[in-house]
Amino acid sequence: VISLAALAGPWGLGAVARAQASVSPIAAVPAPYTVPNGHFTDVAAASPDNAWAVGFTQSPNGMIVLPLLVHWNGRAWSQMAVPGVQQGDLYSVTAVSAADVWAVGINYGSGPGVVILHWNGRVWSRVLNAAVSNPTFDTAAVAASAHEVWVAASNGNVAEFLHLTGGRWYVVPANLPKGYQVTGIAMVSSKLAWAAGDFQAPTASGKSFLARWNGSVWERVADPIMADGYTNAVASGPGGVVWVAGDANGGGPRSSMWWDGKSWHQVKNQSPGIAWFWGLAFIPGGTVWAAVMPYSSSAGGTIAQWTGSAWKQVTVPGTTDIALLSLAGTSVRNVWAVGVGGTSTGFGVILHWNGKTWS
Repeated sequence: VISLAALAGPWGLGAVARAQASVSPIAAVPAPYTVPNGHFTDVAAASPDNAWAVGFTQSPNGMIVLPLLVHWNGRAWSQMAVPGVQQGDLYSVTAVSAADVWAVGINYGSGPGVVILHWNGRVWSRVLNAAVSNPTFDTAAVAASAHEVWVAASNGNVAEFLHLTGGRWYVVPANLPKGYQVTGIAMVSSKLAWAAGDFQAPTASGKSFLARWNGSVWERVADPIMADGYTNAVASGPGGVVWVAGDANGGGPRSSMWWDGKSWHQVKNQSPGIAWFWGLAFIPGGTVWAAVMPYSSSAGGTIAQWTGSAWKQVTVPGTTDIALLSLAGTSVRNVWAVGVGGTSTGFGVILHWNGKTWS
């Protein structure tokens, strides 16, 4: 059974004690790759020999949290230092190309809370000219193309977006009621993007929402399916198709839906074994894949693939103590899945699909 503490991540750590700490290198090893006391929350792949995973590591008592950033060079995974962040957490990563990668997270030390990092193919650098309106804001999601970047920021009460376009960063109001937090962004074009999230106020939760960028403003739109629940993942694919998934009313057939360019559609014949969704990804040459949590605690890390009419579950062998949270791939023969396993502080894990088996 996966410990709630192991899944707490950036949403359950609470206050973190300040202390000077450095990132210790971890020896590169072939997949599967694990990090003691670590949690991987997101993964992005630019090519078969270039992938990135992000998350955090923590001390056994949970008081010291360090950002976790690892790179796949086609032969092995290795950890990289996070510039300008001594303590913190990375939530999301996206790869436009091997020389254009973005990651976002939160800084627990001095300075602005929001962390935006960019990889130019040689080095990571912290973006300091993208300022949010409130220093208490942290980040939850990032989406990017070759011409623009969207970052969601909030403090659990008020949300806003940061937008890089035309070489400049802008603060863009989210136009959401207080208490709503963005958990995912999907870009379709410069004039169309989708964001989703849920109500995170201290006294109540479990209200999902959708918002749409129309090229000028973000506007909230009706969520016809997952109005009650949590949205954990958003992904866009060919032809402007967008998927949204999470946990609606304890799972079941209201936990995933897709946009065909004109309207939203509920997955009515969802696999009965899926409790909720953690991550979504379009796999080039394939279809949309999902990292899901099954109702059965003995099923372990589970991947679901969309067949065009239903979700088909694939249990990953030997992962009964692992929760998979995100996945990404460059083809149906190169897919990465990341997550967390174990109890207490747990361990971060990265798995790979070669077209035939998971390892």
